[in-house]
Amino acid sequence: MLMTNTIAPATPVAARADGKHRIETVSVVGLGYVGLPTAALLASRGLNVVGVDVKQEAVDRINSGAAHISEPDLDIVLSAVVRAEKLKAYTTPQPADVFLIAVPTPINADKTADMTLVQSALASIAPVIKKGDLITYANAAVAPGSKLAELRARQDKLVYGA
Repeated sequence: MLMTNTIAPATPVAARADGKHRIETVSVVGLGYVGLPTAALLASRGLNVVGVDVKQEAVDRINSGAAHISEPDLDIVLSAVVRAEKLKAYTTPQPADVFLIAVPTPINADKTADMTLVQSALASIAPVIKKGDLITYANAAVAPGSKLAELRARQDKLVYGA
């Protein structure tokens, strides 16, 4: 992982020039080998990041500035962004402008992706999402188009929070 331990200015890097929608807070749901480095990188660039994981031990370690996974230089960046209050981890979803789902999708015996954890993640964020929020997925195990129609249908049926 190539990152510096320098924290960017507090100005959101993803703010739109037209002022219609500013991305100030990103929620990363799933803080494993994909989610945690992504969360740390986004926070190091000045975004406020809310990390969500079901494992309390992982959340506690992250909030202390230490990674629960092994990744070169991650502890350096993580410590800096936690100290700068740019990254905070929780066991339950919090409001954000963007939700990045980064949970595992194991492969079934029939070689299709098991989307159970993605579906659980979507259900867990439903109470805190609002109209205009962006929901995206980060997973290499899902072939393009394989389950996206099913996920979109489920996403469209979510009951939005406030």
